[in-house]
Amino acid sequence: MATTTVSGDVQTGATFQYTNRVVLPADVASTTSYADITDLQFYAKAGNVYRFRFVVMTTSAAASDGHAVSINGPASPTFLAYRVQQPTSATATMLTNAAAYNLPAAQESTTASASGNIHVVEGYIQPSTSGNVVARLIADNTSVVAKGFLSSVEYVRVG
Repeated sequence: MATTTVSGDVQTGATFQYTNRVVLPADVASTTSYADITDLQFYAKAGNVYRFRFVVMTTSAAASDGHAVSINGPASPTFLAYRVQQPTSATATMLTNAAAYNLPAAQESTTASASGNIHVVEGYIQPSTSGNVVARLIADNTSVVAKGFLSSVEYVRVG
């Protein structure tokens, strides 16, 4: 068995994987501009590199209630690269590659289903200042909800 040593927030060893998970504790309603999903975030220390994966489950009043999920974080990161996968119909998804916060810039006009949609935002960040990396939600109306206990973020410091 490989040995892993953890000292503060630095992990070394053959198994350099110590994944943290934050689960959204309650539903969060959307707004018509990007807004933080305040309890779905993690703290990133300046200079460190983190790999993250947000999974956000949403519901809406109708499949025509367009919406999108993205991230925000500390200003002017040294490095930021992520991709957003979101449903656009029952059989299609849209993939957005991003190197700036709040992308895609606008919500989709439709979604897969009113009863449940899975959005995945995953990538890497190296913040130049310490702060929270947080999921964000935008919708064309306020009937879209990020579901508590079904949405989460997993993150690990990789450098």
